[in-house]
Amino acid sequence: MKLAVVGCGAVTQQYLIPALAMVPECSIEWFVDTNLSGARQACRGYGSGNVSESYKDVISKVDGAIVAVPNFLHPKVSIDFLKAGKDVLCEKPIATNTNEALEMIVASRQSGARLSINLIRRLFYSYQLTKIILKEQVQHVKSITYEEGHSSNWPFSSQYALQREKSGGGVLMDWGTHSLDLLYWFFGGRWKLISYRDDGLGRIESNCILDFIIETGSNEIPAHIELSQTRNLSNKLVIAGDTTKLEVSNYDLTGVKLTVAGHEARIGKTEHRSYKSHFSDQVKNFVRRSPNCADGEEALKSLSFIEECYKQNQGLSYPWEHSKGTHDFQIPNKVVVIGASGFLGSRLVERLALETNTDVRAAIHTPSRGLRLARLPVEFVSCDLLDRELVRKAVKNRDIVVNCAKGRVNQHNTPKKVLEIDVEGTRNILEAAQEEKVKKLIHISSAAVYGFSNKDRQIDETFPFQSKRNLYVKSKIESENVVTEYSKRIPTVILRPTLIYGPYSEDWAVEVLKRIEERKVSLGSKDGIANLIYVDDVIDAISLAMTQDSANGKAFIINNDEEKVTWANYVTAFSDITGIPPTALGENFYVFKLKKQAALVRDSLIATCNILKSSDLLLLLSRVPLALVLGNKLLKGSRRKEIESRLSSAHEIEKPKANALSKYGAPSRDLYELFECRSIFSSNLAKKTLGFRPNTTFKTGMRNTLDWIRWTWPVS
Repeated sequence: MKLAVVGCGAVTQQYLIPALAMVPECSIEWFVDTNLSGARQACRGYGSGNVSESYKDVISKVDGAIVAVPNFLHPKVSIDFLKAGKDVLCEKPIATNTNEALEMIVASRQSGARLSINLIRRLFYSYQLTKIILKEQVQHVKSITYEEGHSSNWPFSSQYALQREKSGGGVLMDWGTHSLDLLYWFFGGRWKLISYRDDGLGRIESNCILDFIIETGSNEIPAHIELSQTRNLSNKLVIAGDTTKLEVSNYDLTGVKLTVAGHEARIGKTEHRSYKSHFSDQVKNFVRRSPNCADGEEALKSLSFIEECYKQNQGLSYPWEHSKGTHDFQIPNKVVVIGASGFLGSRLVERLALETNTDVRAAIHTPSRGLRLARLPVEFVSCDLLDRELVRKAVKNRDIVVNCAKGRVNQHNTPKKVLEIDVEGTRNILEAAQEEKVKKLIHISSAAVYGFSNKDRQIDETFPFQSKRNLYVKSKIESENVVTEYSKRIPTVILRPTLIYGPYSEDWAVEVLKRIEERKVSLGSKDGIANLIYVDDVIDAISLAMTQDSANGKAFIINNDEEKVTWANYVTAFSDITGIPPTALGENFYVFKLKKQAALVRDSLIATCNILKSSDLLLLLSRVPLALVLGNKLLKGSRRKEIESRLSSAHEIEKPKANALSKYGAPSRDLYELFECRSIFSSNLAKKTLGFRPNTTFKTGMRNTLDWIRWTWPVS
């Protein structure tokens, strides 16, 4: 069967290309994408085929199409192929609304060409096994609970997922299509919506909660679903009866856990199957016209229910969002926030969009990190700080530019690359701001440029910058130097916040919690001063800097210096919700570090000796053909019997436990200096020049932060 792949974005590159190579019954003749570089990349990955920008040019040249374009294009592309009598395998959801889905179904019926929808989770053995079990037990089901929640890192090739008119919706339309389809597949019946709530404000939701009733014969089953792209949920389906419970994990595709009268067991296969192999099965089903491929009518059921949910949306709000600044800001009309998907940038965009009439533009590098902001009335633009043209487009026609961007070391960015992003990226922003005649640029730096001293003193803006040994500090200092260089050509303000905490903080909320749970050191030998500032107070300072011309050309420390909060005060609050006491250093940092290194060497030597004497080594050697040949020739009598006996009783080698090395870890020198800091950073200059005051008390800030932690981060 000759096929065209229309749409060469992430799903094609990651899953379809490897899957198609496993399907000899078809050949991909054409790869189609308006971005020809993506089509060429897919073609190279597959190993053959042709490329085109227009799917209409290839309809007559193939027998069918795999449609993997953005959601809003599913109907148009699919209908054109279907009307020409070509079979279509379309990515989920079938469409963004039921009217267009019906048009696709009608086109399929009229031409006789097949319309299949890639509802791939039906192919997971865990769900197929669930369907078999439920076939005989559905009348005994008393409740259904399904949770799917984790941060989305899907590499969208465009920003369509951030726009309601192109995606059709958020997490309910995306992940909910799978979960609702599975429940229709398992139970069928009539469904009655009880309540639906999401946080999308009529746009793109990241979180939703729905309750409904499934009527199957005389049984009415209550169902509860929670989906989130910002929370960490259980990621499993639980179907409960009177004395039985069936659990299906998103991470176990080949089995289920069945509990009967308190006794639990895993049922299923032992071998692991990759997601790509299931895509291969789906393509085989499509090519062979198998009934195991869901059709348009089946996909329409979940889409119709999703539409009903959106119509009945009651809204979902969070308690930490009620904390707002008290200043009566007169914000300039047009603002762009660069680095809008980060912790500080996201909150700035939220407050500007929800509390002011400002025209907000959010410049982001990675679309999936902007999903939380897609519920807001803001304009999204792509921005790579090292691409001068993208930067210029981001700041074009803006009154104010706020630079919150910060590079991070990861699999794509080396430390050298991060420094280039931060420093040269800042230069590109300033160049563009100057060219576009921006009224003011506000640059977010850090109080870390002064270092964190263990001396009892007050640090203000007159203090010199400290060592550049730390990449973060080095990039902040060098970026500031670039801003200062341009300050005579364009009005600039530099803000140096201390440690920013609050909801969505990875560094000073999630990481603190992780350190406590993993029993890592989270307090120094002396109780240092934390120098914390709540995120909304930093937003207040940014807003003041936008409007105060007296701030131009200056730099300001932003800290809540009106409350002396120690690290023990801060860390204990997280410790209380985990029930795990924080681990304190208890001695000199360098002595502690040396002891940890000595323990690592000692335990490694002991483990090496044990391995040399253990059956584990024999088990490994038995997998080496040459070792088996030599053993058979050299080992005789009682010694051979002894080794054979040990091998027969040996178990599979146990994997190292998670965080097995955490007990040997010591905090970094930078973290140690933070824990031991005795200095207080003064915000007096910001108070005098900007009229800044920290409006959020530590008690209120921690209440909001812990409310968020309880909502989004499961405490073990």
